[in-house]
Amino acid sequence: MFGRNQETEETRKVISDLRQSQESIWEELKKLKKQVETLQESLAAKERAEEKEALLETSDSEPAAGVLTSFSPEPSRLQPRSRVFYLAAPTADGLFVRQSATEQIGKSIYKLVSADGVNGNFILLDTPDAIATAMISVSQFVKSVCKVNGNIASMPRHIITEEEGVATRDGEGWRMVRKAVVRFE
Repeated sequence: MFGRNQETEETRKVISDLRQSQESIWEELKKLKKQVETLQESLAAKERAEEKEALLETSDSEPAAGVLTSFSPEPSRLQPRSRVFYLAAPTADGLFVRQSATEQIGKSIYKLVSADGVNGNFILLDTPDAIATAMISVSQFVKSVCKVNGNIASMPRHIITEEEGVATRDGEGWRMVRKAVVRFE
């Protein structure tokens, strides 16, 4: 009888210890979830700020009245510099909704270059991360904005853009005007 009571006490202690460990793990998990949410909000705010900055840099604004822009009799216009946007997967109808000024690992699949902030050319990125992301759903992530040559049945090592696609600004996103032509190798 004494042996059984001792086993029961030991079992209760083990269960109690496990419950304390479980509670401790749950508390830590709650803290980690809050940290992840904070980081995600921070990242989203940073991406929005970069996108606004990119839009401001590409706008072709006139100088303020009375500001001397040149010593020549004819005012010179500055050539806008090309802006690079990294685009996430497009919608089924060819709209790139998410963009960033920097490549986002696991999100960026395309790179778009625009000289005027309104029209641009895009390519499918040839990086391991972009290829892996694109291959998650070729029909959704690739074929909606690209004509694909080559074998899509196996994981390609490289994606070659044979012809750049063309996109135009559509609200906050970019709308595909002409599909890119890519080859999987």
